[in-house]
Amino acid sequence: MTHEQAIARCAQLNRDEDGERRWFVRQASDEDWEIVSVVASGLHRLGPLKEGVESKPRPSEPPDPRPTIIRNIPPYGAG
Repeated sequence: MTHEQAIARCAQLNRDEDGERRWFVRQASDEDWEIVSVVASGLHRLGPLKEGVESKPRPSEPPDPRPTIIRNIPPYGAG
């Protein structure tokens, strides 16, 4: 079986399957491909891919508005 044939057959089997079995393509030799199935609980059909949301970098922290003398004191009194 060629790679293209194996991919087409695998896609058809996955469309027809409703249970926990999933079909995958595996290379048996240099030019021969085969279809294998995997059965595992928790495998569920994924829907079509959706557009993701691009995250933007966070802006830098603004400078501390407190006076310098207050900023430099440790939280538990003078150091």
